[in-house]
Amino acid sequence: MASAIQQLEAFRENINKQLDKIIASFPAEGKEVAVENPDVKLTPLQKLTKQLEEQQSKLTKLNEKIAGGKSKIPDKDEENKTKLEEKISELQTKISESIAKDTPPKPEKKAKVEVKKNIPRITPAMTTKLKEAFETVQAPWDDKHKKEFVDSVNSLSEEDFAEYGLEGHMSKFANTRAPAASGGGGGGGGGPSIKSLTVTELHKLNKNLKQVSTGVYQHKTSAEMFTGPPEDAEFEDAEVDGVSYVVGQTTQRVYITTDGPDEFVGYWGVGKFYEASL
Repeated sequence: MASAIQQLEAFRENINKQLDKIIASFPAEGKEVAVENPDVKLTPLQKLTKQLEEQQSKLTKLNEKIAGGKSKIPDKDEENKTKLEEKISELQTKISESIAKDTPPKPEKKAKVEVKKNIPRITPAMTTKLKEAFETVQAPWDDKHKKEFVDSVNSLSEEDFAEYGLEGHMSKFANTRAPAASGGGGGGGGGPSIKSLTVTELHKLNKNLKQVSTGVYQHKTSAEMFTGPPEDAEFEDAEVDGVSYVVGQTTQRVYITTDGPDEFVGYWGVGKFYEASL
C-alpha cells in the first residue's frame, strides 16, 4: 500500500511540474487567474487542468483520511480512492494529448538535391589515361590538370558529354594545354594543329570523323583535327542530289560550280559526300 502511494505521489509531482508551466500562461486578472469568475472563458486545456486539480485535491484529502485512521467505511473509501486515481489518470492522458495537439510540428528538413555530374571524381585509371593524352600532344603535366579536367567535363551538358567518349574529352582537354594551343613564345596558333592526310587515309577514318568546317574534320574519339590534300589541276564533273560539283581527280577536293569562283565544299567520299560515288 505504501509503495503504491509513493508511486502515485511521484507521478502527481511530475504532472504538477507540467501544470505549473501551463498555469503560468493563463489569462490573469492582475497576477492571479480568476478561475472562479464565470465571466472568464477557459480554454479546453485550462478546463482539463482545473478538473485535474480538483480530483487531485479530493484524492489528497481521502489519503489523509485513510492514513489517519478516520475512515468509517474503509471499503467504500478504498473504492472511491480507486475511482479518483482512474479519473486523474484519464485527465492526465487528455492533457498530454491536448498539449501534443497544440504543439506545432517541427518543419521537415528539405532533402539535398544533388547535381548529377558527368564524372563524380577522377580515378587513378582516369589519371593515367589523362597523362597519356598529355604525352601524345607533348603538353606539360601538372596535378592541377586533374581538377581542371573534371571541372571542364562536368560543365558540359549530358548531350555534349555523350558526343565523345571519355578519352576523346581527355584528348580535347590535353590539346588545349599543348604548346601550340597556348600561343606562347613565337606567337603560335590558338587551337589543335590540323594534320593533312591523303583522301585514302581520310576514307579509312571516315566512320570516326565529324566535319567541323569546310574540308576540316575532327576524330570523334581522339579529337585530332584532319584535312585532305591541297588543290590539283585535273577535275571531273559529278552530281549529288541534283546539285552539280567538280571533283579533283587526284585530291578528291569537291567544288560547287557557281557564276562566280567555284566554292570548295569538302572531299569526295568523306563527311556529307560519304555515300557519293563517281
